[in-house]
Amino acid sequence: METTQMPTTHIQETQVPSRDAFIRIENVVKKFGDSVAVNNVSLNIAKNELFALLGSS
Repeated sequence: METTQMPTTHIQETQVPSRDAFIRIENVVKKFGDSVAVNNVSLNIAKNELFALLGSS
């Protein structure tokens, strides 16, 4: 199997203190076989904040 390194995209971070987070997700990892799709992702989402994850399903 051939693998391709994907370019890294940097986005602007908005810091929500973890004590104020309405939803907190920490250190998520998702693998498909030997492929790592998501590695060590953490999110703090504030109350009344609009948040969406986009991608193919």
